[in-house]
Amino acid sequence: MQNIEIAGTIVNIFSMSHKIHDFISMLLSAEISNTGVDHSNVIFRGNTLTTKVIDVYMKVTGFEYAPPPFGKERAYLVIIFFFFFFL
Repeated sequence: MQNIEIAGTIVNIFSMSHKIHDFISMLLSAEISNTGVDHSNVIFRGNTLTTKVIDVYMKVTGFEYAPPPFGKERAYLVIIFFFFFFL
């Protein structure tokens, strides 16, 4: 199974149990804490479960069809901001 398929399955499972926001928040926290200060310029740019889950989540919620005018990379920041400050 490819990473995107695994991420899709995970998003479906957590969405059905209404825990997707908690799960993504946990992934984001782990990604941020596991990325050292020396590597902060590559956070959310790798082929990690966090980036794949966010990609699938954006597709499921339609975010990719109405992205902010500043591009997909900064769309991650919008999602992170939303999860940390509004949920």
